[in-house]
Amino acid sequence: MSDVENIKKKERILGLDLIKAIAILFVIGVHFFIYTDFYTTNVTGYSMISQVFLRTLFICAVPLFLILMGYFSKDTK
Repeated sequence: MSDVENIKKKERILGLDLIKAIAILFVIGVHFFIYTDFYTTNVTGYSMISQVFLRTLFICAVPLFLILMGYFSKDTK
């Protein structure tokens, strides 16, 4: 390979790809709760407590995307 091809070819970082995949699943999870009765149901029992925990976990999808966007745009001018 020439030097130009080596410069243009970027290696993928597996950890960042994993974070992107998790963030995509979190977005799906957040939208899942919109279309259920989650927001109108009282929190009683372990099932609802676990759903509250999952929704709280899923809500960090947007900050994950923002952090990744900042990381990938750090070298742009």
